[in-house]
Amino acid sequence: MTADISTLKFPGSQELTLTDASPGQLQSWHHNSGIQNGQMPDTLAVQVVQQHLHVDALELSVKQLIIRHESLRTFFRKIDGVIKQVIIPYNNELFCIRRMNLQEDSDFEETINNTYISCAKELSDLESGPLIKMVLFHCPGNRYKFLVVIHHIISDAWSLNIIKEELNIFYKAFKNGAVPVITPLPMQLSEYCRQENKRFNERKTAEIAYWKEKLSKINGKYRRETIEALNNSAAATFAENITGQRYTALNTVAIACNINTAGVLYTCLSLLLHYITGRENVLIAASVTDRSSERTRRLIGRLVSGIYLYRSLRPQATIKEHIAEIYVDLLRSCRHSISNHEMLGINESALRANCDLFLNFEKKLSVETSCSVVKTGHQQEHGAYYALSCTITEFNDGLSLRWKYSHACYDQRRIEHISQRNNQILDYMSAYPQHSVGDMFRHLRLHKL
Repeated sequence: MTADISTLKFPGSQELTLTDASPGQLQSWHHNSGIQNGQMPDTLAVQVVQQHLHVDALELSVKQLIIRHESLRTFFRKIDGVIKQVIIPYNNELFCIRRMNLQEDSDFEETINNTYISCAKELSDLESGPLIKMVLFHCPGNRYKFLVVIHHIISDAWSLNIIKEELNIFYKAFKNGAVPVITPLPMQLSEYCRQENKRFNERKTAEIAYWKEKLSKINGKYRRETIEALNNSAAATFAENITGQRYTALNTVAIACNINTAGVLYTCLSLLLHYITGRENVLIAASVTDRSSERTRRLIGRLVSGIYLYRSLRPQATIKEHIAEIYVDLLRSCRHSISNHEMLGINESALRANCDLFLNFEKKLSVETSCSVVKTGHQQEHGAYYALSCTITEFNDGLSLRWKYSHACYDQRRIEHISQRNNQILDYMSAYPQHSVGDMFRHLRLHKL
C-alpha cells in the first residue's frame, strides 16, 4: 500500500509527525511483509496480575505512559516509496483498554490465550495504528489480568520491563491520589532513529567489510526446506533456573577471568553445541541491545541488532583460553552489530537455516528481582524463528534459561538432555577452568545421561 500525507487521518488528531524509519525498523517491516495468512507477526506481550484492581487508576496510568512515549503512538506508512514512521497524538478512542468479564468462564486461561493470538494477528498491519493492544480481563476470584501486546517494530524485550516498571509508578500514585514522580525522558524514539540512521550510513562500508570477511568461512547454504519447516511448525519452551551454588560458581569463574557472566555462558553454550553436534565448527546468532547509555535505558523502542559467532573447536586449549577468545570475539562483533542484513548484503535466510543456536541475554529491571517469578518446565508456543534458541535472563538471585525449540527439529526429551548437558559443562568449567576442552569432553563421555 502506498499513501500520501493527505490520507493520514485519525479520530480527533490535529497533527501528525513523519520521520524516517531506522535500519532495524526497515528490517522488521520487510520481515512482517513476508508473513503468510495464519502466521503470527513478530510481537511481544506483557501480562500483569492484580487482586482488587483500581481500574480508573490503571486507565490513567496507561494514558500517561502512552503520552510519555511517542513510540507507543507510532505506526508506519510507505510514502512516495519510502517507509516512514508516523507519530500520532494521544487519543482516547485509539488507545482504549478493551475489557472482558471472565468471572463465569470456566476456561478463562484459554480465553486469554485466544485473545492474545487475536490481538497479535491484528498487529500484522503496520500501516494501521496503533501497534499496541491492551485488554483487561476480570477473572474468577476477583483477580484481574492486564495484557499488553505490542509489535516488535516499536519495542523489544527491554521495553517490556520499562512498560511494567513505569505503569507501576503511575498506578501507585494515581491509586493514592498523588502526583506521579518520574524522571523525564532524555530522548524519544524518533531522535534515536535519526542518530541510528546517521551512524549506519557513516559505518556502512566498514560493516560490510567486517561481516564479509567473518562470514566467508561458513560453508552452509540456504536451505528452503529448513525455513519452510520452521515457518510451519509449532514450538515450545523449556525454562530452568541457575541459582545457589551453581550460580555462585559461575560468578566466581567470571571474576577470575575478568569478564561478565554472559561471556562464561556464551562459552558454555558454544562448547555444548560442539559436543552435542559432534562438529568442529558451530554457528551462533545473538542479539545485541543498545542500552548502555542513560539516554537509551528508559526508551521504549526496537533498539536491538544482531551478531554472529562462528566458532571452531580447539580441544587442546584450556577452558579459560576458550572463555577469553569468545569474549574478545563478542566485544569485537558487538562493535559491528547488524541492524539490517539486506542493507549490508548479508543473506539472513541462509544464516538462519544453518544457525545452531540463537542467544539472547537480558537483565531484569527492578520490578522483578527473583528467579522465583519464572514458570519452569515445558510450555507450548505459537512458533519459533530459529530451530533452537536460548534466552538468558539475569535476576538478583540467579539466571533463568528459557530454551525455545521448533517441533520440526526437537522434542521434549532431546531438549531436557541438552539442558542437562549444559549444566554438566557449566559445572565442569566452574570447577576446572585450567583443564583442556578435550579433557572435559572425555569426562562427559564417561558420564553419560
